[in-house]
Amino acid sequence: MSSKEEDRKRVNCWLGAAARAKRIEANVSQSELADEIGADQAYVSRMESGIKPISVSMLLEICKVINTSAAELLQQVERHV
Repeated sequence: MSSKEEDRKRVNCWLGAAARAKRIEANVSQSELADEIGADQAYVSRMESGIKPISVSMLLEICKVINTSAAELLQQVERHV
């Protein structure tokens, strides 16, 4: 695996972790989030664990549900890069 691929995987993990932390802070379950964004709970779990990259459109939908901004989540990711 190339260095760029490893970097992308790490960013996906950090973004997923930041989204998970905000979801928990907002007292929203994975199932509730999945219902609100039109996905299943397993998909949310894969995004939060960094297995499934989060698209920009999905990130914006998630942020609406968990009452945060994409900028705030991305700032958390930037701290790790």
